[in-house]
Amino acid sequence: DRYNMEEIWSVWISSTMPSDRYNMEDTSESSALVGAYSINQRKQALKRRQILFVVVVVVVAAAIVGAVIATQGNDKTGTQPSSSSFSALVKVDDVFGHLKQFYNISQQFNNTRSAWLGGFNKSVEYVVSQLSTSDYFDVSVQRFRVDHFLETKPPSLFFSYDSHGQVANTNILTMRFSSTGNITAPIKDAQFGCTVADFGVMTGHIALVLRGNCTYYEKAKLALNAGAAGVIFSNSEDYPITPTNGRVRGGNDNAEYVNLPMIGIAYDYYNTLSTVLSAGVVVEASMSTFGTLTYQESANIIADMKFGKDDTVVVVGSHLDSVEAGPGINDNGSGSSVNLQIALEMMKNNIAPTNKVRFLWFGAEELGLLGSYYYVNDLKANNPQKLANISCMFNFDMVGSPNFIRGVYDGASATNKHAANGSVVIQKEFEQRFNNRGLGWQLTPFNERSDYAAFTTNGIPAGGLFTGAEGPIGGKTEEEKSKYGGIVGVAYDTCYHQACDTLLNIDLGVLADMADAASYVVYDMATKADIQHFLYPNSTAAAQ
Repeated sequence: DRYNMEEIWSVWISSTMPSDRYNMEDTSESSALVGAYSINQRKQALKRRQILFVVVVVVVAAAIVGAVIATQGNDKTGTQPSSSSFSALVKVDDVFGHLKQFYNISQQFNNTRSAWLGGFNKSVEYVVSQLSTSDYFDVSVQRFRVDHFLETKPPSLFFSYDSHGQVANTNILTMRFSSTGNITAPIKDAQFGCTVADFGVMTGHIALVLRGNCTYYEKAKLALNAGAAGVIFSNSEDYPITPTNGRVRGGNDNAEYVNLPMIGIAYDYYNTLSTVLSAGVVVEASMSTFGTLTYQESANIIADMKFGKDDTVVVVGSHLDSVEAGPGINDNGSGSSVNLQIALEMMKNNIAPTNKVRFLWFGAEELGLLGSYYYVNDLKANNPQKLANISCMFNFDMVGSPNFIRGVYDGASATNKHAANGSVVIQKEFEQRFNNRGLGWQLTPFNERSDYAAFTTNGIPAGGLFTGAEGPIGGKTEEEKSKYGGIVGVAYDTCYHQACDTLLNIDLGVLADMADAASYVVYDMATKADIQHFLYPNSTAAAQ
């Protein structure tokens, strides 16, 4: 519509052979005129026409190329697309394509991508290969050591009280990083076991401790200091028949081991024991645990875009490893694939936002959030200014659950008040995106079960999405079914941490919804002119 080729051709003809002098339809006149030209004159005229034709072609070609680039609006120095336009580029088919690759990797390693049994390193190679097709990102792999507890023999646990004799409890698991031990002693109920007063004097006793309110490691340290000979950990009431086998280590994996034999039981059995103990009955337990420590290297992938301000960085994170029991396609191939496709679309379209975006794929999350804590603690120790330059963090962990909810992290539930204030702002961004698309959503708490914990506990606001795992108690509710469909009374993801967490465990519809919301809000935050003021509108500086 801007460049009429017929008009350009006409201008060229008229400039080289003026129509008022040469009527090309009159062949007799044309012949006479041609005869009037000398051979040299005709050569010069032809040369002029050739030169002018080349100039016209070059000008038109340059104009057309410029018009194409202008309509794309994604050159590194030109106009950037809107958040909606960018989110439309992130296609669920492309996300699912990455999931297929992760699943294929798992099939090479006995149906797992765990940091310990295999598949994780191949997953790292795949992500790095995708990000390294241009110089848009500075890609690095951050290595770190993982301590691994290897159970060498199943545990045993027997109780005896009143006239019951010795009763075996076979629904038990060894707590990860338990010491090897074989002890018999009376049980003392420490309830949640988060304070010195909960334990009192434990010398010569086995502590019975309920999950919740503080970490397993904190409970075990208090039990050890109180003189306990061992610890029996109960799962929370959310898991009446499922024993816990949590990881009894500090969050940064540098803490000392707790040298006690430790076993996990289900809540129903804890409830029975607690009731008997509260009645003043003496309960004796005999417990045996068997394990050893091994070591292995894991890794984080860091992809820093070369554009945007270094002092206002938007971190987009997800864990790349699976549990040992399965391929981890929903947990967390789904979040890793969404993040990867957002990164690739930014790279393909040469997005140059106001704020630098840093994509992180964490290792060893399933072993205790090790990769994210290693990344943050390394910055705290060696480059605190780089940590301070992180404006916010996005976490996407399980975003394709089959009996899904659309969960938005509840910013106010962050334990660090500074982080909570900014997290609420991010939360509302996701809410608005879902509202604008007419999609139902609900808040899900920050419970420090995923990689955002390393950031929020250090005062960095975070946000993200979650479609559900093994909960809730009693399964999906009627109210949730009315919002999202699905099956009442069934867990959001019945294959959570199991071998069946395969490609068949993904709901493509909700995966598409989450990919849209994630890409929209990440891009929107990356392009904020003053992201710090946006996150903390009531303060001139977001001091931590």
